[in-house]
Amino acid sequence: MTKEEFYRDFTSGTLAATAVQTSFDQENPATSYAYYRLFPGGEYPLSLLFSNTVDSTIRDGTETRANDPCGEWTIDEIAVAVAETADERTSDTVKDWLPLTIDGKHAKHVSPREIFITDEITLNVPKTSYLCVKMRFDGERVPCHFENLIPTFKDEGSGAKPSKFVPLPCAVGVKRAVKARVGFWGDSITQGIGCPENSYLNYASIAAEILGADYSYYDGGIGYARAADAATDGAWADRVKRCDIVIACFGVNDIIRGAGFKEVTANLDKIADIILSAGKKAIFQTVPPFNYDEKTGAVADEVNVYLLREFPKRGIPVFDCVPYLTKNGDTHAAIYGGHPNVEGSKIWGEALAAFLKNKL
Repeated sequence: MTKEEFYRDFTSGTLAATAVQTSFDQENPATSYAYYRLFPGGEYPLSLLFSNTVDSTIRDGTETRANDPCGEWTIDEIAVAVAETADERTSDTVKDWLPLTIDGKHAKHVSPREIFITDEITLNVPKTSYLCVKMRFDGERVPCHFENLIPTFKDEGSGAKPSKFVPLPCAVGVKRAVKARVGFWGDSITQGIGCPENSYLNYASIAAEILGADYSYYDGGIGYARAADAATDGAWADRVKRCDIVIACFGVNDIIRGAGFKEVTANLDKIADIILSAGKKAIFQTVPPFNYDEKTGAVADEVNVYLLREFPKRGIPVFDCVPYLTKNGDTHAAIYGGHPNVEGSKIWGEALAAFLKNKL
């Protein structure tokens, strides 16, 4: 299956954030298990898209940076199953594994920057169950999302143990008709850091549940990600802009790492251009509060004034999240945490859903 065929026929089937954050070496073969809740659940044709390119810059950029190639690695086996639980014991109890193929083959040698897609199968995964993805793999600079919020485990010969250093698909595709494909594009706040693992209680998931299953939702949130990364229009942007409507929320990581007003707004403008030039609808959010100091807080305030004043002139709606996450007019103090907790995410998600209802 080609990339274009995948995006033509399939839409996102999970609310979990999916991305390549960095890479790791796996010298000896290991088996990984990853558990996804599907939205809305049910019986659909299924396909998984993988990317072998880093999407965003980690920390100060000395480890990996946006658009770095991952390495050469090998998949000996990939399979899926329906699971009722998601822990290190589940893999021992799941019996009905369905093998997946890639271009008709069970094994795959992955090259740097390669995008590959599993062949279509049909599977019934109720919303209350899990899609478990099992992979047998080894190699150098294997892509991973080490801050992923789904249950992930790795067996290196002594049983499955919790591990975030496992390869994961960048899109869990299901074939179903929707009114529109909605994408959330941002950093760890959009991903849901601040909410419990496997809770699906981040603001994007809350908004999606309210807006309902007439739409599909792709969460392109990644920890440490910056507007500067998104503005490069790389592999990350290529996935997000396949959505019909893209809701972007960027700026925190740029500002706290020293970027000024001109740099941040220039990159936000580029992100808007990327979405609009793809023929898609852009919706932006203001830069969320993050317990800024006086200097960084002033930049965030100035950027938000710019977004609220200038983007509507381009026909881009802007949702101001700041009043819902602060109090008493202090736009810098995040009362639910810089990474909003469950309470703050619920307030944000409900307010965002109300804002979006007449804009999708």
